[in-house]
Amino acid sequence: AGLQPFILYFAVGAALTVVFAALYLRLTAHDEIALIREGNIAAALAFGGNLAGFSIALGEHRNHGGDSPFPLYRCRYAGAVATEEYSRYLIRRARREAGLTQQALAARAATSQAAISAYESGRRSPSVDTLCRVLAAAGFEVRMRLASPDTDEAARVRGEASLPAEMVESFYSAERARLARHQAS
Repeated sequence: AGLQPFILYFAVGAALTVVFAALYLRLTAHDEIALIREGNIAAALAFGGNLAGFSIALGEHRNHGGDSPFPLYRCRYAGAVATEEYSRYLIRRARREAGLTQQALAARAATSQAAISAYESGRRSPSVDTLCRVLAAAGFEVRMRLASPDTDEAARVRGEASLPAEMVESFYSAERARLARHQAS
């Protein structure tokens, strides 16, 4: 313990984060920086979420002496759509399918209507425990499993089907415009 090990760990962590960011930007199918500069919020959330997830995993690794089984899970969960977008749609869909108002769901889940509203609007992201409790209050359960990342067309189609059509169309419209500008230059 002391200042020197902290500075060394901080420097190594910063260097690893820069390497992670460079690899992420290199391996991502889209030009994330250009999308972010164009105001694409989804690209900014994806990039920021992945950086935060990597940093959290790095910190967890340090905090647990390197033996924690949780960093990879937290990195994947923090960088995925789940914390920023997906949970909000799960909660809204479960509430609507159960025929509940936000107030009724909040009462069943032992929380406030303001919390349910914040989760559904994306202003706040529930923890996994809270997400499970809220969905259970609507009569649903959360099932998670460990799986290799999906990389095929079927996964893209399933992912897009879970999002509102206007969000998917907005993304593809912006992507077509970006490609047209790129081809014109």
